[in-house]
Amino acid sequence: MLIQEARRLLQQLDDVGEGKRLKNQQGLATELGLTIYALKSRLKQARSLVDLEESGNVEQKKESPFEAFEVPFIPSDELPVDQLLEKMATSFEKKKAHKIYKDETKIKINIDGAVGFNVFGDIHIDSPHADIPTLLKHIKVVQDNKPHVRGIMIGDHLDNWIGFLARNYAYSETTTHQAWQLVQWLVSEEGCNPICAISGNHGAWSGSGDPVKWMLKPKNILEDDWGIKVNFQFPNGREFKMYNKHNFKGSSIYNKLHGVLRAAMLGQGRGCHLYIAGHLHTGSIMQTPLDESGETVWVCRAKGYKWWDSYAHERLNFEFDAHAQGFESIFVVVDPDAKSEQSFVTCFSDPEEGVEFLNWKRSKSIG
Repeated sequence: MLIQEARRLLQQLDDVGEGKRLKNQQGLATELGLTIYALKSRLKQARSLVDLEESGNVEQKKESPFEAFEVPFIPSDELPVDQLLEKMATSFEKKKAHKIYKDETKIKINIDGAVGFNVFGDIHIDSPHADIPTLLKHIKVVQDNKPHVRGIMIGDHLDNWIGFLARNYAYSETTTHQAWQLVQWLVSEEGCNPICAISGNHGAWSGSGDPVKWMLKPKNILEDDWGIKVNFQFPNGREFKMYNKHNFKGSSIYNKLHGVLRAAMLGQGRGCHLYIAGHLHTGSIMQTPLDESGETVWVCRAKGYKWWDSYAHERLNFEFDAHAQGFESIFVVVDPDAKSEQSFVTCFSDPEEGVEFLNWKRSKSIG
């Protein structure tokens, strides 16, 4: 830095201050195209040069040689570091608050008596192998028993093929436009009437542009890519906690519920009454005590409605049974007036059977 440059820089400080052209040094740094840290470094260097010159310890430098072409300084289009850090800190705080709130979501129930939730397994509604007759039958269970029955969608609402899997569209009988039209109906009040919905891996393939997220926003439906913990609060003060997840880590050829039970035993749901997953296109339900915590929990897996798929059959060696029925959805009955923890929650592999039990419970408790 030349002494003349040092003096010019220090003179520019005269424009900085309360009531002056620039309010603070950040304004000067922005004007000069510098970060605040670079400006402070240059100011320090300039003051040192001026002090040395005034004490006679430095020779006066000559002005820069004549330049035939004088190129103006172009300010940076990047945020200064301090502003970038402030932006990142604000963004992190918002993400942290969002995650904490979502993990501790509390839904207030304003009706007395038992309620039901039909947890729809992977639907894949645009697949030629989706069991649409059974799906419509289960949606009718939800529709005919409003408002005390709501749907929960556990993920993979459609095939949404990408990459080399997109070749499977050659076997599809619906267009992609029709597929999204069907999904829009699924997430509506006339469809599954969901109170929460998970995208699953097939939905996550859309990335940040997943249309389902935009479909759900105006409906005030809880949504997430992979899992949602929900705490339902009844009028009598009782709470029902469930952990809906597209899939839990861990698998076993001997136990379809291995990953789900593992999550319950290791406390990943933090005291939930029900842990439920989909994804694997197999179904099972079990109620069990957890000796370590003293809790009684249900662990379930919904099979879903896609009963056959060439990729799963050929590449993953899945075996399909076209005659197998049940477990497409898991119907959950929650009775806030139950006298024991064991009867507080009851799960059914057949929604029609489950809703009969629910209506019996309601007639018994509220007349």
